Amino acid sequence: MPIGVYPRLNPIERFLSKIEICSSGCWLWFGSIKGNGYAHFVYPGGQYAHRFSYEFFIGSIPKDKELDHLCRIRHCANPNHLEAVTHREN
Repeated sequence: MPIGVYPRLNPIERFLSKIEICSSGCWLWFGSIKGNGYAHFVYPGGQYAHRFSYEFFIGSIPKDKELDHLCRIRHCANPNHLEAVTHREN
């Protein structure tokens, strides 16, 4: 492959390439992290990595809900560590 030419990865391949799975089960994000501690996943229509993960592996986030990190690690993107809750619950 010529220098500077890289295969184009689809969004899930790119997402998974930035994850390290810890013994706690957390999927720690090693891409861009915002000042608020949340992982940012850049792709067309970019969003927080945990939201991408939840929507890809679990399904849509209800309009009246937001995602709560059950593990309390903001840059964890494990969909099993996320729960759709109301703003008050979060």
